[in-house]
Amino acid sequence: MALDLFRDVTPDSLDRDGFFCRMSQMATEGNQQKVRWVRARFKEGLALTLLGAKERGFVEVMPGERCWRPIRAKGWDVIHCLWVVGSSKGRGRGDALLELVEARAKEHGRAGVAVVSREQHWVTPRSFFERRGYQVADEADGFVLLTRALKKAAKLPAFVTHDFSARLARHRTGLVVFRAAQCPYLGDATGDAVALARALKVPSKVVEFTSAKQLREQTPTPYGVFAIALDGKLLTSTYELPAALAKLAATARAASLEV
Repeated sequence: MALDLFRDVTPDSLDRDGFFCRMSQMATEGNQQKVRWVRARFKEGLALTLLGAKERGFVEVMPGERCWRPIRAKGWDVIHCLWVVGSSKGRGRGDALLELVEARAKEHGRAGVAVVSREQHWVTPRSFFERRGYQVADEADGFVLLTRALKKAAKLPAFVTHDFSARLARHRTGLVVFRAAQCPYLGDATGDAVALARALKVPSKVVEFTSAKQLREQTPTPYGVFAIALDGKLLTSTYELPAALAKLAATARAASLEV
């Protein structure tokens, strides 16, 4: 794919080009939160690239020192999200975006490229990266930290902890949403969770991550930017539709009664 088919989003073009996800619903609070989040991240090194020429895909990258994932990755570039959808799938567009990220990391003298993944929904599957030479550097709670080193002596990134569940100790009662504004879908996800708490007649609260440092110190999941817990137990670390979320809560409550 020719480089002129990539379109970098900048502070000046953000209002016009957006950030790819859910662009038909820009008036929603989740999308507006994402806009504000992106604007604040540009000065921290955020790189956001869209596919052009009517293609459908994007990649969002941050320097490891300031990435919104609970990892230590000094000197590395970290992929937050990489997605290709619709008719653009199966045509090498994901490969092209990944190659672009790697080329830029090499050009800037970075140690390599890292990404938090797993094989389930909501994140780009680990198999996508593994087929392209990425290797597991660390594992935690069903997630893997995958890396491709660009320097021979590069120190591999790692999760900040392997006991994320211990962070729920301060949140043992009711339903708690942990979230950042990095994903525009999380506005709806938060509203659905709070509505579920009302239906269950339990208290609810939202822990908003407003900095990468806070996220690294407090998130109860390797995914980092989102989680829902009920009575101190993790329900999910990714967006679930209301019916699926209610089912997860019912299963968790049934399990607690059996203990």
